Amino acid sequence: MKQLSKVTNGKVREIFILGGEPTLHKQLEILMEIARSYFPESHIVVLSNGLLLNDMSEKFWETCGKNKIDVLFTKYFKCEYYPKNFDIAENNAKKYGVFFREYRACDTFTNTQLSTKAIYDKAEVYEKCIDKIRCSLLDNGNLYACAMQGSIKFLNDYFEEQTIDKASRDHYEKMMKKTKVGSK
Repeated sequence: MKQLSKVTNGKVREIFILGGEPTLHKQLEILMEIARSYFPESHIVVLSNGLLLNDMSEKFWETCGKNKIDVLFTKYFKCEYYPKNFDIAENNAKKYGVFFREYRACDTFTNTQLSTKAIYDKAEVYEKCIDKIRCSLLDNGNLYACAMQGSIKFLNDYFEEQTIDKASRDHYEKMMKKTKVGSK
């Protein structure tokens, strides 16, 4: 974060703390405080799958409130483990002044890309993704304009197959050349 802050002079519009699953990180509160210290004016969001939000500690919610960090969750799949409601999380968010709600950025892109059995037109899916240029990822010193490109390696390893093949990567590269960073 220190390097990104230096390169951008701390002027980053949005920072999403995601994962894996950010609520599993043992030092999430420290990470949130560090993010806020380097990016005092940025909109910072913890984006979770929601499974653990009712179980998060008071310290988590207090840190979010103190650092003006929003908490959003996305249901990526139908799962029997999702809470029936988020009453505990909602009450803690309200108590500490934290903006909390369900987040649905681009269901088509997320749900289609994450399915190894789906039949789809990869170029069309990418074109429809509203976050294709604003959902960047910094991973081991590499900055990706699309988080999916930087994190697909985990799905490939898990499913022991290529969920995105060379044709998809080639299309992605071509689209990045046509898309100006910061454009809507």
